[in-house]
Amino acid sequence: MSSVLPSFQRMAEASPLPMVIWDESGAIYEANEAFYQLLGMTASVPTKLNYWELTPVLQKQLEINHLLSREHEPYEKELCTPSGKQRSVRVDGFTLERSDERMLFAAILRPLSRRTSANSDGGISASSDDGLAPLSSVSTDEQGERERVLRRQNELLFRLARSPIVSSGDFVAAARDITEVAARGLQVSRASIWIFDQPRKRIVCQMLYELTAGKHDDRFVGMTLLASEYPAYFRALSEERTVVADDARRHPATQEFCESYLEPQGIVSMLEAPLLHKGELVGVLCHEHCGEQRSWTQDDVSFATHLADLVERAMEAVDRTVVERALHQLNRELEQRIDDRARQLEEATELVLRLQKERTEAQMAAGFAQEMQNALRSARTVINKVMGRGSDDDPESSEPATQLRTLLQEIYQRLAERLDQSTIEQFSVAMQHAEVLSEAFTALLRPVEQALKITREISEYSLIGRARPGHEVCVMIPLIQSIYEELQPIIEQNQIRMIFDLHGPLQLYGAELHYRAAIRNLLANACEALAELSDDRQRRIFFRYYSVPAGALISVEDNGDGIQDETRQRLFEPFYSTKGRSHTGLGLPIVRKVANLYDGQLDIDSRPGEGTRARILLPLKQVAPVY
Repeated sequence: MSSVLPSFQRMAEASPLPMVIWDESGAIYEANEAFYQLLGMTASVPTKLNYWELTPVLQKQLEINHLLSREHEPYEKELCTPSGKQRSVRVDGFTLERSDERMLFAAILRPLSRRTSANSDGGISASSDDGLAPLSSVSTDEQGERERVLRRQNELLFRLARSPIVSSGDFVAAARDITEVAARGLQVSRASIWIFDQPRKRIVCQMLYELTAGKHDDRFVGMTLLASEYPAYFRALSEERTVVADDARRHPATQEFCESYLEPQGIVSMLEAPLLHKGELVGVLCHEHCGEQRSWTQDDVSFATHLADLVERAMEAVDRTVVERALHQLNRELEQRIDDRARQLEEATELVLRLQKERTEAQMAAGFAQEMQNALRSARTVINKVMGRGSDDDPESSEPATQLRTLLQEIYQRLAERLDQSTIEQFSVAMQHAEVLSEAFTALLRPVEQALKITREISEYSLIGRARPGHEVCVMIPLIQSIYEELQPIIEQNQIRMIFDLHGPLQLYGAELHYRAAIRNLLANACEALAELSDDRQRRIFFRYYSVPAGALISVEDNGDGIQDETRQRLFEPFYSTKGRSHTGLGLPIVRKVANLYDGQLDIDSRPGEGTRARILLPLKQVAPVY
């Protein structure tokens, strides 16, 4: 409603006829000076008026019914002025707004010199179905052509002003409605909207409506007029005044169009209303009349001006829509940025907490692993001595305690003839104990070796977690060969066929400890995956090391059963393993730490039943030249 009232005010100010807007309760929203003069008042008087108090009591419901059901039909009524006088008027009314909240009505009132169909009691006429006197009861001599035209124009303006299209932000739709109303209201052959380009060197047709055809003609959309070809027309428009050309072929502003446009189209009269937007001239609302020459009236000019105001309102709606969309987009971007920053902060917080946790775990694991390794190495040394194997560091320190049973047997053989039965039985028990002791130490050595392997992995994980990239040169082919020899027992035990493709760089920058840990863990994982197979397929591991444009690529691929989906999500989670308590689950986390340490990438590609391929891509900067 807020957009309708300004349009009503502009139309009402230019109209010589009384105009009023009121609601169902009779409260008057807007009225022009002519309406107050009809009541014998002035608009400056701050008296609150009620529309229904200006009419007989019985008229309210009859008039509402008429406005709702027969709004296109004018009717007569008696209007009671505040001074007590009665004025006979003809009402051209219609429903302006109808919703669950309220109803608004608008009307143009024409004073009558006499009541032609009033009842004797001064009430309303009952000559029509709804009790209101129809317009046909008024003689044609009492209605002038001007009032008829004004009524049609004002009704069209009212309907256009309250249309949601004008304020929708859809300028094309608004332009279609406005040009049609312009043509119908002024009864001209064509009505069109033209918009200037930025330097006002040309003007382009945006919309054109043909009254005879009863439709818009898109053939003229995009038609351009140049200021260099029609300087007088552009000069007249630049003065921001309405061009009223009764004789368009002779008018100074439009005669330039005579040969090229007016005569071919049969146009004899033109009415050009300037279009303003934000106080600047932006275009023109053009009315073209064919046939007999048209003498434009002030009412015609006012009607065209009101329509130009509606065009401006449509442009403002477009600007508002653009701003709203921009604000909406800005809000979305701002919300997205806030979400991104919040997510980044959350990720950074999680990273800091994870790094702190990993650092703490690494420090604790390193200390624990070192203490455990020392204890386990001592235990292994003792067991090896008991087993008669000595140690790797001091082979001469071997104590062949496992030869106890043999020694007892020799003693028994030498003394057997001298021993009584009881002593023989004691010797037999001692030899059995020696056998059990040998088997016990043999069984004990296996978990000790496994525990040493676990503590070594924990130590590696903690050391790499705290390490910095090494800058020494690591020779890769011998390193790969030594890792293969280290894992050869498990490879042969599980009858795994190793296939090598070694065409990578001979040397890489970095610590051998890091590369060894990464490659050994990849190969060990592949061997363990194949060791778990229960079928008789041939077990194969493809080890590839080759150069790529981005650097060096290490690839380990097995033909095992692959990794299950639920396991794949936790591949790099430290201490997570599906292989039992004898595995730490640190293999792939160690590999990833090495890859990250040297700005590399680790990629695991695995599907259930199709094997697994793990690849480390090391950047080109890690490739060491060979001189």
